[in-house]
Amino acid sequence: MRRAREQLLFVKAGGHGHVALAATSTVGLTVLPIALEAFMQRMPQAKVSLTEDAGTVALRKLAD
Repeated sequence: MRRAREQLLFVKAGGHGHVALAATSTVGLTVLPIALEAFMQRMPQAKVSLTEDAGTVALRKLAD
């Protein structure tokens, strides 16, 4: 979480950054499209990676 916050602050300050997201299929189909669209409108320079996994698998991947 700390790394994600740091990257978001960097991008918000005008830099280029990479944000890694992991979501379950339910979140990926419901909440994420709206949130991701709003994020990309505010931070068009950001590079976003998305992984769809079960909760525990996603947490392990994001920790790496």
